[in-house]
Amino acid sequence: MFVLTSDEKLAKVISVDNISDPTLNLPQGKTYKFQRQELIQPYSSSLWYISKGIVRVSTLDEDGILISLGFWSAGDIVGSRLSDIVPYQIECLTEVEATILHPFTACPTSALLAHVKRMEDFLQITQQKMVKKRLILFLKWLFYRFGQDTKEGKQLNLHLTHDQIAEAIATSRVTVTRLMKQLHQEGFLCWSRQSHLLLR
Repeated sequence: MFVLTSDEKLAKVISVDNISDPTLNLPQGKTYKFQRQELIQPYSSSLWYISKGIVRVSTLDEDGILISLGFWSAGDIVGSRLSDIVPYQIECLTEVEATILHPFTACPTSALLAHVKRMEDFLQITQQKMVKKRLILFLKWLFYRFGQDTKEGKQLNLHLTHDQIAEAIATSRVTVTRLMKQLHQEGFLCWSRQSHLLLR
């Protein structure tokens, strides 16, 4: 059993060449590049280690409505092996680089704990009763996870549509658009010259 606490140890684990999954034809330890909006195959017996970029994991309800399950970035692991939810979809929100971890590859303990923590944070946000509060908490969480400090304020380089935000916080696109305008008027949000969202 491997217990990993660093990227160096993780690299050793994912490069093991004597571990294979007969159901997969992907080389063990190889990093794959994906384009924005591309879907990553969620192999049932394997995991993906994200080394660059941001992905959204989602599913569909019985009416075909998309439900966001979380957002993940460099250092995180994703895959249907971590969930019993069907369907399980991994969508690239940016350019992404990810390495496949085959079934018998030990999963980093730190990555597993981080995965649980991220899910708890996201669940806490989506369970807020007031839609405006859900939106504010979700935006703050995005800035905290993926934002960068600039002279103008905290900048989010991740472009999410109002539809994607609505799917994340279980509301309508119209409601998100209205509340985003309201938050802008209140000085909570603004946009940079490059059209990036800024948190004040």
